[in-house]
Amino acid sequence: MHTDSNDHELTPGDADADAAPAPARAETGADGEWQRQAWEGARRAWLQRRGRVGKSRHTIAVYRIAFKQFFAWAEVPPWQVSAELAQGWAEHLLNEGLADRTINLKLSAMCSFYDFVGSDYLAQTPDGRETALWPAERGNPFEAVDRPRTFPYRRPRPLSQAEVRAILAAINTDCLTGRRDYALLVTIWITGRRAQEVLNLRWGDIQPSEEGGHHFTYRERGQVRWADLPATCYQAICAYLEIDGPPPEGMGPGDYVFIAMNPALVQRLPRYADKPVQPNRPLSKCFANRILKKYARLVGVDPRRARVHHLRRVRAEGRLEPAWDLRWPDRR
Repeated sequence: MHTDSNDHELTPGDADADAAPAPARAETGADGEWQRQAWEGARRAWLQRRGRVGKSRHTIAVYRIAFKQFFAWAEVPPWQVSAELAQGWAEHLLNEGLADRTINLKLSAMCSFYDFVGSDYLAQTPDGRETALWPAERGNPFEAVDRPRTFPYRRPRPLSQAEVRAILAAINTDCLTGRRDYALLVTIWITGRRAQEVLNLRWGDIQPSEEGGHHFTYRERGQVRWADLPATCYQAICAYLEIDGPPPEGMGPGDYVFIAMNPALVQRLPRYADKPVQPNRPLSKCFANRILKKYARLVGVDPRRARVHHLRRVRAEGRLEPAWDLRWPDRR
């Protein structure tokens, strides 16, 4: 059984800044402060255990985010969580329109945490005794939550080549946002790279290749790698950057290529409401999916099938090479 200590080794990406916000109705005084510290130690030990049993860095990050989101919503300390609260959060996630698999993953994360504090973790009291933070007889509050049913073999089929072409043709490339969206989606599609690798693209990552074209560098599992950037993608990126602001040649090497067009809209999100928006910040994968779904609706494609990951799958199958005039000058 894991015991509490003053110094827990953190999992990759874990940090004090990721700790759950102090609950609004937490107890005050010495006992309340001890409980907060003990439960924070349990949170760190839980994430550390997840790493040791082989969970990926991505899964650990998802678990950490789910923990933070739940307590921001519940506004109670961890020792006051009830089955009713757990069920209420599940219904809240459903009302927010999250996918069934996403909801189940978040619920699984919280269920895992309470399994850990209920059976595998002991905290040390101020007088040196070891005690369970969550007595086993209380049961896991997330154990009986009604979870959405998922059907792994009934996932929406990916987009076809014809549907991708129709989506790209529906984008208005006479405006800045449209050119950004076009350049982003066509680059993910044609290069076949992961969406996050394209979203994290900086201008300095794009370099001339020996063959006369261009390639770009990206990081994968801690290694710097490179991939071809076809002329179609390079021209689309340059056309997007030229329509407003400095030309591509005026971009700094550390400037992200795909950024938000309107910082005021970003600040409408709850987590950025009281924070200054960094102008040099890449778009998120979630936002990229929203972009693709918007244009999918315009051409009558089921938005549930429109995911940037599917663009990569369509390209990987290599059924048809895109070839059409972008109506923009060749910048080779």
